[in-house]
Formats: sequence, structure tokens, C-alpha cells
Amino acid sequence: MTRTRKAVRDPVLEEILLAGLAEGITLRKLCRRHQVAPALVQRWRLEDREFARRFALAREAGFEAIAEETLEIADDDAGDVTHKEKADGTMSVAKNPDNVARRGCGWRRD
Repeated sequence: MTRTRKAVRDPVLEEILLAGLAEGITLRKLCRRHQVAPALVQRWRLEDREFARRFALAREAGFEAIAEETLEIADDDAGDVTHKEKADGTMSVAKNPDNVARRGCGWRRD
């Protein structure tokens, strides 16, 4: 069981949490990492409008970061095809089913 910090607000900790949210790290993961109860952070949001505003902005930036990373993964076509030499010395090109399946889509349609 992970110990959590006391309910004392720490501006440095707040900045760390907001920066992590803006990078797309989940609040649960940040709270585990910094030993803070998520309910405590939620209470800060309810009690402090300015913190709530900054939290919302950080979370929005984090959602955008996650979306961008998702698109980068989906668009990465490295390894989607394999090249094999046939017995006659010619090369064949084939889909790499494992890599294409990982991306969750078929061939790229640019």
C-alpha cells in the first residue's frame, strides 16, 4: 500500500501535477508517483477556482498531447512491409501483418 502525503497544499507539487497533466500523464499516475491522493487534488479543484482553471487548461493540453501521439503512432508506417528474396533472386514485398495490426488499420491511404 502506498502512503500518501498529508493534505497540505504545496505550490511546487501543484506545478508538478499540472505540468504532468499537460504532457498527457494521467492524474492517477501522477498521484501515485508523488504520493498524493487523487481525491485531495479534486478537493483543491473544488476549493480554488484559479487552480481549477489551471487544472482544466493543463488537462486540455494533455488531451491534445495524447491525440497527437496517437496520430503519430497511427501514421508511422515503418516496418509495415517486409522484403524477402525469392528462390529466383527477385525480391517480394509483403505486408507485415503484426505491424499493420498494431496500428489498427490497413495500408496507408495518403
